[in-house]
Amino acid sequence: MRKPFGTLQEVLCSLQNQGSEGIYFINGDEQESFLSYRELYRRALDILGNLQGKGVRAKDELILQVEDNQTFLLHFWACILGGIIPVPVSVGNNDEHKRKLFHIYSILRNPYIVMERKVLDGLESFANKNTNQASSMRPMAARTFIAEEMLVASVAGQIGQPEPHDLAFIQFSSGSTGDPKGVMLTHDNLLTNIAQMISAAQVTAADVYLSWMPLTHDMGLIGQHLSPCVSGANQYLMPTSLFIRRPTLWMKKASEHRVTITSSPNFGYKYFLTYFKPEQAASWDLSSIRMIFNGAEPIAPELCELFLEELAYLGLRRNAMFPVYGMAEASLGVTFPPLEQAFKTYWLKRDSLTTGHKVALSEEKQPDSTAFVAVGQPLEGMSLRICDDYHRPVEDQIVGQIQIKGDNVTRGYYGNEEATRRLISEGWLNTGDLGFMHDGQLVVTGRVKDIIFSNGQNYYPHDIERIAEELDEIELGYIAACGVRGEHASSDEVLLFVLYKKELSGFVPIVQKLKTYIYQQLGLPVLHVIPVRKIPKTTSGKFQRYQLGAKYTAGEFNAAIIELSRLIHEQSGDDEEELAAGEATGAIAAELAEIVMKVLEIDDVNVNSNFFDLGGNSLLVVKMQEEIERRYPGKVTVNDLFTYPTIRKLAAYLEGGSAAISRQPVRLQMTELPADFFHAGSSFDKDDSFTFAFPAVISQALSGISRQLETDVRTVLVAIYYVLLAKRSEGSAIAIHQLGERKGEAFSLSIDMKAQGDFAALVRHMQDSLANRTEQRGGVYDIQAAMEGRAALSKHAVLPLFCDGSRLGSDELASKAYDFILVHEERGGGEQLQLKFHFQGKRMRKEAMKLLLQSYIKLTEMIVQSYMKTATEVTK
Repeated sequence: MRKPFGTLQEVLCSLQNQGSEGIYFINGDEQESFLSYRELYRRALDILGNLQGKGVRAKDELILQVEDNQTFLLHFWACILGGIIPVPVSVGNNDEHKRKLFHIYSILRNPYIVMERKVLDGLESFANKNTNQASSMRPMAARTFIAEEMLVASVAGQIGQPEPHDLAFIQFSSGSTGDPKGVMLTHDNLLTNIAQMISAAQVTAADVYLSWMPLTHDMGLIGQHLSPCVSGANQYLMPTSLFIRRPTLWMKKASEHRVTITSSPNFGYKYFLTYFKPEQAASWDLSSIRMIFNGAEPIAPELCELFLEELAYLGLRRNAMFPVYGMAEASLGVTFPPLEQAFKTYWLKRDSLTTGHKVALSEEKQPDSTAFVAVGQPLEGMSLRICDDYHRPVEDQIVGQIQIKGDNVTRGYYGNEEATRRLISEGWLNTGDLGFMHDGQLVVTGRVKDIIFSNGQNYYPHDIERIAEELDEIELGYIAACGVRGEHASSDEVLLFVLYKKELSGFVPIVQKLKTYIYQQLGLPVLHVIPVRKIPKTTSGKFQRYQLGAKYTAGEFNAAIIELSRLIHEQSGDDEEELAAGEATGAIAAELAEIVMKVLEIDDVNVNSNFFDLGGNSLLVVKMQEEIERRYPGKVTVNDLFTYPTIRKLAAYLEGGSAAISRQPVRLQMTELPADFFHAGSSFDKDDSFTFAFPAVISQALSGISRQLETDVRTVLVAIYYVLLAKRSEGSAIAIHQLGERKGEAFSLSIDMKAQGDFAALVRHMQDSLANRTEQRGGVYDIQAAMEGRAALSKHAVLPLFCDGSRLGSDELASKAYDFILVHEERGGGEQLQLKFHFQGKRMRKEAMKLLLQSYIKLTEMIVQSYMKTATEVTK
């Protein structure tokens, strides 16, 4: 890594004779202007003269409140040339942004401000309406310069002599915590990090940059402006507001100018795709793009895949997506992946994402997993470690706090010693992020402060949001999750905020659907789903979830919550349908009403009221299910209460299923297998399947055996399955599950194989047991219950399933509920018999499963050969 400059001032001075390279400002499809690096140097020097003429001296602070990119950069470099400390602050139209400006001004030691006239007018109007700011506005106005006036040429300024350890500028956090802190960045910090990034990305003067990121953000200013300045590359800058109005202009200009490097956080890709039309891109060529920096917020792998797939035909390469990790406190970059590496996605079990725990990795999506992207290794010269809550380093694949140190890392927050002490300990900076290392690369799992703790488990808001976005009603970026905790509570309540601007009555179905879906997928109860007209974000697009939580705590959403509750009650039925405990119509509904009133401690209930709108939560739902279980054993799971969340719906479900599901409690029967069938540690295989077609002679022989035993081929195949597992199992009792008569049902039959005689006796025993089961409906259970019951599996216990090929596709849950499934299909009137063997790679070793199927095939052939001679005992 080579660092050719000691200060940013040296960078611009080295470019003062460059007339052909510089900055192209894109202001529209056909509107572009060029500012060479030579002209940038000359005009910045003029502005420095104006600043010095107004009394601004080296090491004074100058707040930059400027929207126009060119005007912003001219003032920024004027500060750098004169040793003045620029303080970029995004211009905001809402009151919160204006309060932030007053707060920053109060922190600085000797501040001045430069802003455009329209920005100053808006600030003065705000101050006049707010007495808290009115007294502060007068001294601020006296030290404020109008940007348009400062552009008028005057005597060139006097260049200062900054040192590498001097402050180059102050990067205030974008407000994700509500208390903006000024990150102190020295010339040495910045140029070290820029050199690290240029080296890792192999940037040269031949590269071409394009950015729509705001210059008040570290990625926009450092990553997409200062980096090309240091490398002497051309750069194209378009205002963020233009990207918002014309998002497709981003890639159109990338094609037009043969751009090689650009960047965007998550929301940029989604926003672009929303407006992208292939017919508009007929002439585009994106093959020049070698990297798109993707950072600033949790990276959504599904969105990356979609973006790359949609633009692949235009020449955009898959390895152009460049997921990185960085932060203002590190100047910008912390980790980069290897060049040319296609981005890596890891699926992790949610319950393994607790600090101090080893993650459970999977290469494929599982029902209880969530996706994260690897963001590479630390940049050259940087140190990174993962620590527990006591700052002790942990091993790879253990979730912990991410800590960093290096010459690019800040020495602290400006004028905030207390926050600096919390930030840095023994030379290590605590990033506030959680993650783990795997194969030498970092995987970031989330922010410590955003974690929602419920039911003894950590949940990440972005994971909840991604799951919610699977619903058709929820668009990407239209939902934010956060946790709030009462004064004496030990866990968080979950709130969901949905961007919604229509009539409130139309929001009711979204509330009910979201609550049900989130619980079904995560087992996580949602206290409130609240419509909002805006989700607050930082300049880089990060959700400011704390603002929503604070507004909820302050009662700002109370009116909406009350009105929603009224609408839900109104839409669920008429008031005359209220039921007292003894007045419910229908025996089942009356019993359910009694249970609901008892558990929720209410005096009456409407048969159409949602349990959760009446005050139900995860603990009360469990109690409700326990009460129902006493009266209707084995009929209702906790999950059913979310699927049928009213008395009317639940009663209908119970009445409709009373003949289908046994009232006797069902305990899932399991089979024990040796340890070598299972994965050790955290290694996994993909879910997979094997297929085998028996030769016609074997298929015909099996038909003959079935006729001899007065049964069917299916029963013979199941009996062979029992024999096989008995030979592999460490116990004598073998349980095999089969699909029931109705969709979503299954049953199991456990047989003590030591008590069986020959193969014919085994078949007769199976026939008798199945006949008894059919008469009594014994052992039938809901497949969803099997999934819930998997948690009770002992380490080496399995749930094997046998089913017909025509049934597996219609019962989607089966492939998730059972460890391995033997599927048989008869074709050509029974002349051809084919087997498919599915297994869950998460638990079962692929090689062991392959051997098990091969053993089944050999065993079948042995039995056929035996019956062709004589009925020989094969089960012993």
